[in-house]
Amino acid sequence: MGRRALRLLISLAGVAFLTYAGYGLSPVNATTEGFAYLLLVLVIASTWGFFEASLASIAATLTFNFFFLPPVGKFTIADPQNWVALFSFLVTSLLASRLSTEARRRAIEALARQKDLERLYTFSRAILLIDNSEPFPKQLAHKVADVFELGSVVLYERR
Repeated sequence: MGRRALRLLISLAGVAFLTYAGYGLSPVNATTEGFAYLLLVLVIASTWGFFEASLASIAATLTFNFFFLPPVGKFTIADPQNWVALFSFLVTSLLASRLSTEARRRAIEALARQKDLERLYTFSRAILLIDNSEPFPKQLAHKVADVFELGSVVLYERR
């Protein structure tokens, strides 16, 4: 079983657990269960990403409708205000999961840029510390290979 499939299964199990806890173990009102679903979707989004959170959001919306909105036990909604609540829940959870995924992507990019800057700084210091015991191009090639963790480096001179 793939890693993503396992995360999807865990996401659905989380929705099932919250439904069981809020409907079967200790009955709660729809507002409390809606916030519990929303928190679950936000945790999934910040941990795994948009796809898993989207699936959990859709599953939570369906179970919220079936178990907590009147008429209970049916996939229909009698009160128009509940349509607004259901749509708001779905949109909020999807937007929050998308924002969380984007924030995680930007953080990874920032770390990569920081690592690049650190390498460039190390390289510039290494250039300053080159001595005259060996030819400059040879030392420069060794410094490039060391700092940027390359297997080999070739420098071509115009002469």
